[in-house]
Amino acid sequence: MIPAYPIENLVDTTGAGDTFNGAFSLAYWMKSWDLEKSCSFANAAASLKIQKLGARTGMPNNQEIYDFLKEKEDNFF
Repeated sequence: MIPAYPIENLVDTTGAGDTFNGAFSLAYWMKSWDLEKSCSFANAAASLKIQKLGARTGMPNNQEIYDFLKEKEDNFF
């Protein structure tokens, strides 16, 4: 099981599943990361998304996800 990342401020869950699926697809299919790393990347993306308003406008970009993971995971990269 891949744990979720704790968040500080839940704002809007709209689009969280789409964000997860898109981030997972990028990590697994495009970057060829393993399943666990891809799920962690997708969890990070969804965790960031739900802290912003808007299904599309709240989606994080790659740099935001990388920065989040660098802060939360010592050995992700």
